[in-house]
Parts: sequence; C-alpha cells; structure tokens
Amino acid sequence: MKAAAKGQNGCVKLLIEKGVDVNAFEDRKEEDSKVPAKTALMIAVSNGKFDCVKSLLEAKADMEAVDSEGKTALVYAVLRDRK
Repeated sequence: MKAAAKGQNGCVKLLIEKGVDVNAFEDRKEEDSKVPAKTALMIAVSNGKFDCVKSLLEAKADMEAVDSEGKTALVYAVLRDRK
C-alpha cells in the first residue's frame, strides 16, 4: 500500500511478481477506523501515481472494489480531479 501511495512503481511490480493480493484492503488500526480502508489501486489513484495504477490494473486489480463508504477507484479519481 505504501509503495502505491508513494509512486514506487518498481516496488509495486516486485510485490505483484511475488504474488501479493492486489485486491487486498489495507489494515486499519482501531484509531483509524473513521477512515475507510482502501485497496492499493484506490490509494494510487488518490495520490495521482498513474504508473502504479497501470501496473495494478495490468495485474487485474479490481476497479469495482468498494470501500466501506461505497467508493470505488473511479470515485477516488473523480474526487482527486476536483481538488
């Protein structure tokens, strides 16, 4: 997740090669429970890390995965574009 957030595409690709679940949601600590857990794709989109987005999509990341607030990666892309 951190690699996707920071745009470390080489690391993202290595993790994919090692078999990481590209559709896993990040772990949230109890004190962070007000913030919805996101997938790596949602995080990469939110941070404008489009090389990582491309790598995740090529690895079959689920574009339709939904967080606890009902947002998909596409919604995060739209919200990012509004900033």
